[in-house]
Amino acid sequence: HKVEDINTEIAKLQKTQETTSMSLSEEKKIIKEMEALQASKKLVADLKSKETDFEDIREQRKSLGAKISLKDKEIDEVQASIDKKMEKINALSKKETKKRDEIKELFDKRDSLRKQMNELFGKKDAARATYREKNNSWYNYKRAIAAQKKLEYEEEKKRRDEEMEAWRKAKEEEEAKKIPYEEEQALCDYLADYLSRAYLTDKDAEAKKAAEEAEAKKAA
Repeated sequence: HKVEDINTEIAKLQKTQETTSMSLSEEKKIIKEMEALQASKKLVADLKSKETDFEDIREQRKSLGAKISLKDKEIDEVQASIDKKMEKINALSKKETKKRDEIKELFDKRDSLRKQMNELFGKKDAARATYREKNNSWYNYKRAIAAQKKLEYEEEKKRRDEEMEAWRKAKEEEEAKKIPYEEEQALCDYLADYLSRAYLTDKDAEAKKAAEEAEAKKAA
């Protein structure tokens, strides 16, 4: 999420609160949501900043890795050059030539190359130390992000559990207010009314008719 998105959502909730007729509990719920969104703006901004730092660390890590590889290549080239010089020195020594000045020059070149190689090793060690430091920072950042996300998850779970518990209690209170066996009583009243209309009224009419017929026979 972006801070702009959060501001937009807060504005929507404010408009709903101002323009919609709602119960006190609904209004409290909207206010609670707006407060939660307002509090999350700083967290989102912090996460955005940490993401930028994370990208910088990763880029520096890649750059240092490339430099170390380059130094390794340079060291290999210098070592190969030293080996070639040593081959020449050994060949000249075996032949016992009179080119001692050339041999001395080759030794000097060898010493110079060794010095260069030591300097390259020093730079490589420095680059490796910097790389290790950046790499540790990168892993520490990942652990911090994971811990922060875990905390957010636990807070969100706690909030949902509290809302569910409140809903359950409200439901229980609502059920407790109902008359026991209310549905069963209504059904019994309906059946009693139906039976009285369907059967008792018909029997009264038949009895009255039989009495009238008996009186007629007596009169005849």
